[in-house]
Amino acid sequence: MTGPPTHKRRTARGHGEPKQHSSFSQYSYGFRPNCRGLDAVRRINSCINEGFRWSVDIDLKSFFDKVPQARALEALRERLDGDGPVVRLIKRYLQAGYVELGAYHDTPAGMPQAYSPASGERTK
Repeated sequence: MTGPPTHKRRTARGHGEPKQHSSFSQYSYGFRPNCRGLDAVRRINSCINEGFRWSVDIDLKSFFDKVPQARALEALRERLDGDGPVVRLIKRYLQAGYVELGAYHDTPAGMPQAYSPASGERTK
């Protein structure tokens, strides 16, 4: 989402973050609060000092364009204890569609990357 946070966006962020980030792997450094690229580099250096020889970084092409919305929403319902206001807000956001060159397009699959990190990890 772009632009200044609206009340609904602040509400969604405020309710979703604590549970959302507790489900991340401790080895995931991307898109996490208080985690920076430097933290990942420090962890890699620590692993090298422990004798590990490989570090792998994976970026799945077009992953967020293909995430099944129904599956992502079901995972959110499970994590957030039902179909509360945050899940309903995210569902409306996912299904809002977009306008490109003056033409409206539905969004039957995928999700914007504003919500993707948390939802992407949850749908694995």
